[in-house]
Amino acid sequence: MSSKKRSSPLSPKAPTGIEGFDLQALAQLAGGLAPALNDLLTVITGHASLLLDRTDADAPTRESLNQIYTAGERAVSLIRQLLLFSGRETLHAQVLDLNPRIEETGPVLRRVLGAEISVELRLADGLPPVAADAGMLEQILLGLAWNARDAMPHGGQFVVTTTTVELADADMKKFPGGRPGNFVALAVSDTGSGIAPEILPRIFEPFFTTKAARRSTGLGLAAIFGIVQQHHGWLAVESTVGTGSTFNVFLPAAPPEARAETPERAAGKSGGGGEAILLVEDEAAVREFTTAVLQRYGYRVLQASNGTDALEVWKWHGSRIALLLTDLVLEDHMTGLDLAKKLRAAKPGLGVICTSGYGREIMARSGALPGGCHFLQKPCRPQALAGAVRAVLDGQIP
Repeated sequence: MSSKKRSSPLSPKAPTGIEGFDLQALAQLAGGLAPALNDLLTVITGHASLLLDRTDADAPTRESLNQIYTAGERAVSLIRQLLLFSGRETLHAQVLDLNPRIEETGPVLRRVLGAEISVELRLADGLPPVAADAGMLEQILLGLAWNARDAMPHGGQFVVTTTTVELADADMKKFPGGRPGNFVALAVSDTGSGIAPEILPRIFEPFFTTKAARRSTGLGLAAIFGIVQQHHGWLAVESTVGTGSTFNVFLPAAPPEARAETPERAAGKSGGGGEAILLVEDEAAVREFTTAVLQRYGYRVLQASNGTDALEVWKWHGSRIALLLTDLVLEDHMTGLDLAKKLRAAKPGLGVICTSGYGREIMARSGALPGGCHFLQKPCRPQALAGAVRAVLDGQIP
């Protein structure tokens, strides 16, 4: 380990935006483009992921597939940053254990960081749960991974550490901007180029970047800062030029009586037993990809392109359909939520998963999902889709 002394942790100021920049226009632009782009990225990253899971591809082919997958994931991350920064993404907090969520993200981290960067997870036992949005926590990890990858163009080490921290008033000298209490600390470290002291105070400002315009939007760290603030947490950063950086995320520990929700099943335990799923999706390429994923995991799929077609399929096959998987926004007069309510009225035990490329912000406009329903944001990885389907069918979604 280097003997160089690290700089003191920095508690950043809140992003203030840019004078004259219309954030409402950004919100409208992000909200308008997100669904179409997320549909395209569902197909791109999804098929790349399915092919990477095969073992018969040669090394050059796998490298090309990994480049496609990585570029797609970066595009997904950029869209989410825009949605988060513009306020079009809403927080969906649940009590959860942090370690399993990090472990689920591990394979994605390894793919996006590449073979030249080693990934190590040092996860402490016995962590208290936190009240957090699982998707936003993943965005923190992936955003910091992209940042670290850019700082380590020739390879290095990426380490994710979790610990429990109890802070008192006296500790606030070390962590200005923090507050006393019990926290779950998530530390993300790299052995990259580090951050110059004169730049460190500005890294969380929206649109601030030292990278070439084509390589960075300047939204990544600002979005991460916003996510942490939404979770009533705070950030501290340590960095030394030539040695690397550590981003410390402090999330309030949930009360002792809080019970964490069970995460969706891992990919290896998500297989079906021939259950019939009614898939309603108006984008043909997304529909065909989703069908391929579900069939690979052992489900039977009945397809429909809109609510009217779905009702026709239901008329003939409703008795054997175990789950409805529908986009919230369909091209006819009926929304996915309308369809879900109709089918649940006919069959109260029907499992329902709603998807959207708009993100959770659309839920505020569509209304709350009925009990027993689940929401998945596009693009959704094959393993996560299969896990959600299995969880709903097994009654793990309350």
